[in-house]
Amino acid sequence: HVPNLYVIPAGEYVTNSAELLTLKRFEVLKQLLCQQFELVIMDTPPLGALTDAVVLNEMFSKYIVIVKAGSTNVVDMKKKIKEFPALERKILGLVLNYASIDKMRTYYKKSKYY
Repeated sequence: HVPNLYVIPAGEYVTNSAELLTLKRFEVLKQLLCQQFELVIMDTPPLGALTDAVVLNEMFSKYIVIVKAGSTNVVDMKKKIKEFPALERKILGLVLNYASIDKMRTYYKKSKYY
């Protein structure tokens, strides 16, 4: 339990998420959430899904990109972001997921951060 954290589960898997994102019901939900909460975080499909990236660009004011260590092709990710300059300007930063702590300790072992 985390105080003041509210979660809406995703529900069933859908094949065309961009279609759901464009529904009027989704827009109403987003507006209600933004009125009720200072910060709304939404987990969305990967940027590789072109239609989702186009739709999402218009829906939110800021983005945090999640990168999976050892899996995400950083060069491809940068190219995809460059395809959407308006989206690129809205990115607050990156979160590195699934990073191996053991490898990081070896890399930083002589640093004050160890």
